Amino acid sequence: MSEGPVLRIVGLSKRYGTGNLVLENIHLDIARAETFGVIGKSGAGKSTLARCVNFLENPTEGKIYFDGQDLSAMSKRDLYRARQSMGMIFQQFNLLMQRTSLENICFAMEIAGWKKPDTLRRARELLSLVKLSDKEGSYPAQLSGGQRQRVAIARAIALNPKVLICDEATSALDPETTRDILSLLKDINHWFHITIIVITHEMHVIESICKRVAILDGSRVAEIGEVSEIFANPQTAAARALVFPEGFPENEKRALPAGRCCRVIFDGNSSFEPIVADTVLRFKQRLNILFADTKDIGGKAFGQIILQLPEDEAINARIFAYLKERSVRVEEVKPDEC
Repeated sequence: MSEGPVLRIVGLSKRYGTGNLVLENIHLDIARAETFGVIGKSGAGKSTLARCVNFLENPTEGKIYFDGQDLSAMSKRDLYRARQSMGMIFQQFNLLMQRTSLENICFAMEIAGWKKPDTLRRARELLSLVKLSDKEGSYPAQLSGGQRQRVAIARAIALNPKVLICDEATSALDPETTRDILSLLKDINHWFHITIIVITHEMHVIESICKRVAILDGSRVAEIGEVSEIFANPQTAAARALVFPEGFPENEKRALPAGRCCRVIFDGNSSFEPIVADTVLRFKQRLNILFADTKDIGGKAFGQIILQLPEDEAINARIFAYLKERSVRVEEVKPDEC
């Protein structure tokens, strides 16, 4: 086993035909046992990247190293073995409709040449792990969407992969089921130390499960970093559009009176507490919230709030000082910059 990242993508580009550049010069290092997010809008190249990672699509340019080995230099037999170490789950589950839950999970092991007793034992272990032991004889048509995805996850990890690629795995699910599936993926990452790559267009999925994220925009990586850092201070237009999808309301901008505004940035250094309310009570001043987009991730606050400040400059200085004491970042902004 290599000592470096489990997956290294170097200068990856993918073009269809003579034009239509879908991915351009992608560089990513994904560590062992981390949960890594890839996010972008429709057409950004996310699913193409997922298929290139395990060479279901051949890159036009660049290299992909899995466990230190160049996939493009592998024989067909070695590439097949490498793919067995990369499980995949999809938006539409991709279960075999004529097979039961147990038989769907057995399928990957059958193809890999496992003996039937070992296959059945492993499949039942996995059904128990995903809490579907009572559904082993059920067909996909008899299962809910969340149950189908649990069967798909069990099948994807049947061969003990090093990497699990989740391509829009929760997009077809309702919010409650999405939370359950993300919780299961967290557990799998913790129990088995499987690297999980979460490919999605939904920022709440990234914030729920990922430690690092790459933002795809226009076929390129626009920004990459810790999820907490990007939430606190997105550097690119693509990142800002994903973190704050509604932007700052135009009608609020026009309605602002002259005066000072400040941006309070929560970067995970403060707990999720009512800081603005505490400030109002402490200084007995009315603070107008012009815009707010904050999230509680693991009990820590991420995001930003934009406040209209009082006219008294001395009080404003005290408010700035107090907010900084509360482990948040504060910066002054002009009304037309909010």
